[in-house]
Amino acid sequence: MNGQCGSPDLCICAEGYKLNESSGNCLPICNSGCSNGNCKSPGNCVCNEGFTLNAKSQICQPQCKEGYQSCGNGKCVEPETCHCNQGYENLNNLISNGCVPKCKGECMNGQCGSPDLCICAEGYKLNESSGNCLPICNSGCSNGNCKSPGNCVCNEGFTLNAKSQICQPQCKEGYQKKNVVLVLREIKSKCYGPEALTEE
Repeated sequence: MNGQCGSPDLCICAEGYKLNESSGNCLPICNSGCSNGNCKSPGNCVCNEGFTLNAKSQICQPQCKEGYQSCGNGKCVEPETCHCNQGYENLNNLISNGCVPKCKGECMNGQCGSPDLCICAEGYKLNESSGNCLPICNSGCSNGNCKSPGNCVCNEGFTLNAKSQICQPQCKEGYQKKNVVLVLREIKSKCYGPEALTEE
């Protein structure tokens, strides 16, 4: 087949074919070797399912085309199997997710823009040690916790001053709150007992 019998038990293959010793047939030659496919005729490699022919190299390469991504930031190593570049990960092992940047920590309240670069949402700032974005309270929220941007929740024994957004101590009956100016013009509130108030 694809050749001529030159003499008994001697097959001379046509141009573009070579003899397969075990079958005695002339098989087509594909210069690329046609791995992951079948050489149907000389220089004509037909790829197996899940592979596509690279027109330049004439090699059957695995396809990763499910969904809208095509293994960006990674390499397709087998059909629908994407191996991500360093600093990237495949979420839930779904090829449709492609390879997305991986950040230190969870990058909560933000988005991982590139490997180890967490971009915080508006009203949040990055905490370098945890890798998460923490809410910003303009008052600093001393004596409390900043639960969300601009939302300071005071610790027990403190109340939020609606005007200054500062957690001030709750004074017992008979005590009075006074603001004290400290170094660097920082203002702190303290509770003073009746004795201290009469001295002033």
